[in-house]
Amino acid sequence: MRRHHAVAGSLAIVVALTWAGRPLGATACPGDVTGDGVVTVTELIVAVNAALNGCGPDAACPGDMNGDGSVTITELIAGVNAALNGCPSEPPPTPSPTPVGDACPYTLRDDSLALGEACAFEGTFSSMPGCPEDLEVLLLGDGSQLLARITTDPPVSFGARPASDSTADLVAYFVDGSTDGQSLAGVLTLADGGRTLTVEPVPAPPFEIGSAGCTIERYIGHFVEVVAAGP
Repeated sequence: MRRHHAVAGSLAIVVALTWAGRPLGATACPGDVTGDGVVTVTELIVAVNAALNGCGPDAACPGDMNGDGSVTITELIAGVNAALNGCPSEPPPTPSPTPVGDACPYTLRDDSLALGEACAFEGTFSSMPGCPEDLEVLLLGDGSQLLARITTDPPVSFGARPASDSTADLVAYFVDGSTDGQSLAGVLTLADGGRTLTVEPVPAPPFEIGSAGCTIERYIGHFVEVVAAGP
């Protein structure tokens, strides 16, 4: 028994030094007082001692998960479970919205869908006189796939796969929300630090946008704002 106390006492010093630099209750694994991702028998002993003898007001409290300065039975049970079954994996951090300026705050490899947001651009698909110059395109993606959705009636979307933060390969287009895409090639480019969007399909899809005769050539749009991605 004395040996256990000696080991626990030595570990308590290490624990105190380890915990001195972290806030109480910051451990992601119950009972892992050293922060190495594993709960050992010795660590459980240290936590039990803290539960039985209490924690000093200015000292770290090994095993105290919620930072209230004491170790409860519930916290000890959680530590035992972690020792038997392993530490729970930490959930991925929740992405935070990026401040918006005069450019799209997302690269083509970012997951804007996780925030329910899309970058809106305005531009034209045709160099022919009289064709719309304010066509809105919504750019959104999940990091592995992109959609450049033209807000026409009916809507048309270009699907792409990111090749880098600023370029993507076009793979298909969809009309009127259909999931039955038509294959095509080409390049989608996000340039000027997110200020300019270019969509160059090859071959050009066999339909017109806006006024009669306005065939799709190459879309060049300028960033307007960040909007809700919508359904």
